[in-house]
Amino acid sequence: MIIGIDGRSLEKIEITGIGEYTKNLLRGLSFAGIKCNLYCTKTPPKSNIPRNINVKILKAKNKYHFEQVCLLRELSQNPPSLYHATGNSGIPLFYKGVSVLTVHDLIPITKKGYFKNSDFPVFSKTTFTINVKNAIQKAKKIVSISKTTKKNIIKTTHVRENKIKVIYPGVSVPKKIDSTIIKRFGLEKNGFILNNGGIDKRKNLERLIRSLPLVREVYPNIKLVITGNNVSYEKILMGLAKKMGINKNIIFTGFVSREALWALIKKSSFICYPSEDEGFGLPIIEAIEAKKPIILSNIPVFIEIAGDFGLFINKASPQEMAKKIIELKRDKNLQKDLVKKSLSKKGFFSWEKAVQKTIMLYKHIIK
Repeated sequence: MIIGIDGRSLEKIEITGIGEYTKNLLRGLSFAGIKCNLYCTKTPPKSNIPRNINVKILKAKNKYHFEQVCLLRELSQNPPSLYHATGNSGIPLFYKGVSVLTVHDLIPITKKGYFKNSDFPVFSKTTFTINVKNAIQKAKKIVSISKTTKKNIIKTTHVRENKIKVIYPGVSVPKKIDSTIIKRFGLEKNGFILNNGGIDKRKNLERLIRSLPLVREVYPNIKLVITGNNVSYEKILMGLAKKMGINKNIIFTGFVSREALWALIKKSSFICYPSEDEGFGLPIIEAIEAKKPIILSNIPVFIEIAGDFGLFINKASPQEMAKKIIELKRDKNLQKDLVKKSLSKKGFFSWEKAVQKTIMLYKHIIK
């Protein structure tokens, strides 16, 4: 069995959710002795590629040329047993082989105004929607990373339910952590609140920042640490913090390695993740693994994953965010209770399980 996999999400050192998914899937497949062809536009960093993975570089002018011409040619001339598109789309329109598609979310389609900062908003949304819906129709099976995303797929594309298999992703903990980041940002003393869900408009960071002056009334030295790399939007957030006079209470780390991120997770008092929309929510299962309480917006997917141990808030209310932050920081027993409840899910979200279920899906399709 040879599995072909879209590897474009691994081409940068700074990989995000889809990259983490692809990287851990590859690692599991390699460990299971399954041969993989990884299709990329350029050579990925060695740290993102497990051993025994055959990387194929397909020179392309743009993403559509890669998917519809270069990838189609490669898949047709050197067909794998199965092709797995791991990032919401990426299955060539005229591909006749067997394929699996992983859908992480449909936020670019369902969220109003998602493409408003694009040079050509209507064109961008139209082409994205066509590519995603085409891939969903072409795929033999669809892997959804949550039940909530599965419901959104059915509602948006009207695909039949039995075509979709829910396989939760796992949590990846590095063998060693890089604690130098704690000293670099002066976080040795006192706890801090961590937001490690990335920087984007839908992450609801503006409201989180607006909640901080209310928290400062009780805890003047409170620190909020925000990880992620989005230079243009970070400037907006920093400007808001400065305008509110709380810029010294907020630390933007930029992109951090997994080793540094886990140092921040373990040193934090708790995690605050008030996102407006998600397909899953990796910070939640990272909180479980690190035995940290977590404050969450009351969106469906977060309730699905953390309904019995998250401290939920109204995503539209900075006042409620501040109230819950103060409550959780003040009440050590509440912290312990939330962590205790979360431990019932420890081991439930694992890459070993995710890879095993994915391999079973492959074998079922190509038997």
